[in-house]
Amino acid sequence: MKSLKIKNKNGCKFVAIFVDVGDNYGLNFCLLNSGEPLVEFYDVNNSNRARQMISSYNVSTILEDDYPRGLCLDGGNADVWSVDSDGMVQVKIFLEDCLKGKR
Repeated sequence: MKSLKIKNKNGCKFVAIFVDVGDNYGLNFCLLNSGEPLVEFYDVNNSNRARQMISSYNVSTILEDDYPRGLCLDGGNADVWSVDSDGMVQVKIFLEDCLKGKR
């Protein structure tokens, strides 16, 4: 799987993982993506534990917007789990590159 490491302006680190159709994903990779390409966001701030999955989105949803204020990955933890606008530019470029690699 292809991944991108990003850090927001508060110093929180994330990994964005591209999940193509036919790839396994989710907890222990027990799900099979039979829909459209996805992107999963994981918290990787604490090196003493496994990375924690925060949220996932259809790639098409992410590519539809410019995210001038970034993207909140979890409203209950918005101060920590958000990707700022600069990070979202990186995520969009990463996803576009992943999709181009399929063609």
